[in-house]
Amino acid sequence: MPLKTYLLNKVFNRKCRLNGIWPSARLPHKHNLRQAFNNRLIYSPEDLPPKVDLRNDMTTVENQSSIGSW
Repeated sequence: MPLKTYLLNKVFNRKCRLNGIWPSARLPHKHNLRQAFNNRLIYSPEDLPPKVDLRNDMTTVENQSSIGSW
């Protein structure tokens, strides 16, 4: 059985599990986020290109050696 890890929120006196997902019991406050996701597009593998170059959409890598990152 895996070890369950929790994060304790002392402000709201709540315990949140870190290694699992609990479904939300409430809807979002914003109305446009309450949409149903059943009207999505589904593509077949034949409809998609064989490969895509996303390098133009990527951000540059920053040097983080000053914070001890290797």
